[in-house]
Amino acid sequence: FAAQPICSIAMLTSMRASLNGFPVSRWIKSALLSISRVNIDAQSRRIIPRFLKLKEAQCSLATFALATASSTSLAEVWGNTPITSPVAGFKDSKVFILKDKLTGMAELIRPSTVLPAERSAITFLTSDGLELIGEIARPIQDKQGVGLLCLHPLPTHGGMMDSHIYKKAANRLPELAGINVIRFNTRGTKSDQGSSEGQFGQGITEKEDVVAAINYSFEQLGIKKLWVSGWSFGSDLALKYARDKKVMGLILLSPPLRFSTDDDLAFWGQDGRSVTALIPEFDDYLKPDQAKQRFALIPQVELVSVKDGKHLWVGEPFVHRVLSEIVKVIAPERLPIPLEI
Repeated sequence: FAAQPICSIAMLTSMRASLNGFPVSRWIKSALLSISRVNIDAQSRRIIPRFLKLKEAQCSLATFALATASSTSLAEVWGNTPITSPVAGFKDSKVFILKDKLTGMAELIRPSTVLPAERSAITFLTSDGLELIGEIARPIQDKQGVGLLCLHPLPTHGGMMDSHIYKKAANRLPELAGINVIRFNTRGTKSDQGSSEGQFGQGITEKEDVVAAINYSFEQLGIKKLWVSGWSFGSDLALKYARDKKVMGLILLSPPLRFSTDDDLAFWGQDGRSVTALIPEFDDYLKPDQAKQRFALIPQVELVSVKDGKHLWVGEPFVHRVLSEIVKVIAPERLPIPLEI
């Protein structure tokens, strides 16, 4: 592996290309170059094609050039060895290397991908006597005790512990980022995992659910450092009730601020702990400009405006972006999280 070939875009796309002196033999099938974030020029928008047919080289390692925005580390995919030549049509772009053994192409991480973890069903009681159900996905041989507690979207509109972002977090982040992912159904919520007792409490009685889940994470699951993430309705629950002093901070996805009051926001502003909020450009409830005004009560908040994003984060590029932002807060040393395994 000493002599690793370096390929330019021109070399890769040429029908007569050769790598490091070795002749090209046949097309590699379905080499996916998927990018979660691309620099957008103010005047024009050019996105790197999702699929590009590459050629297979008869050598020990194939290297593939990947054009990606230089302005964000989250767009760097896997090996980030730079090549000096820019890619035509992409402003301020660099080229990075993707490497893979010829014994088989790396497998793309798909919506259905489930990576290794120790997964266990959990149940716990609230202070008013309801049994709630959930799951913890632990990294194999976890030693850090770093956890993410997930508060799902509105159950009356289909939100549950298996809502896709949190399901994919549980399927990927234990392996990719060493994070314990804890999910549960709030009172009266059903999913494939089962049903939690009780009835929907309009964001009021759910206080007992959040407090019980936080206590259970520390006391029974052995979590040492816990972040709380809320998505949509769950972000309101986090702002209102995840105030335990042992909680490291909040990560909010598409916060509508429908149930949260100015007093709730002011609490976090005075408290000083980290609050990160991902705001989709085309959110149904709170767009980036509105978010700046509403979150002004939390001086330390990090507002992350997501270009082209929508409330439900549908599509693998947005999933990768959300999970990357979570890892950026909890385990930044594990960035960038890969698109392939």
